[in-house]
Amino acid sequence: MFCDFLISLVASYIAVLVSAAGLINGTAGIVFSVMEVIIVSLLFFTREEKAFTRRVVGSFIAYPLLVLLTSKSGLYEQAFILFNPQYYNEYGIGFDYSFGFIVIWLPFAGVMLALSALISRMLCNIVRRKIEYED
Repeated sequence: MFCDFLISLVASYIAVLVSAAGLINGTAGIVFSVMEVIIVSLLFFTREEKAFTRRVVGSFIAYPLLVLLTSKSGLYEQAFILFNPQYYNEYGIGFDYSFGFIVIWLPFAGVMLALSALISRMLCNIVRRKIEYED
């Protein structure tokens, strides 16, 4: 059970990192979202129904909390400053970036988290059917 909790935290934080990558650079956000789907699908993969449910539900509960924690600690802004110092010095982070972040990248990373859960469940069902077929 503790392992499922840790897996859901790691999966949620990967989604948070994808949203930060989208804030920094949209192309990087897309590339990291593909990596998110692959890694999180592997993290969610388990044949035990209860463990899968705990992992998915835990990650969806932890995702907004980690976004809030990361935002309040200023890590999003620090990441933007680190990768775009010249833009930040001239313009700062304005409404256009906040709007794109809140409307596009946060929901996009959450959808990728849900897609990862769906892919993991489909892979698990394929493995389960293959094992039943061999027996």
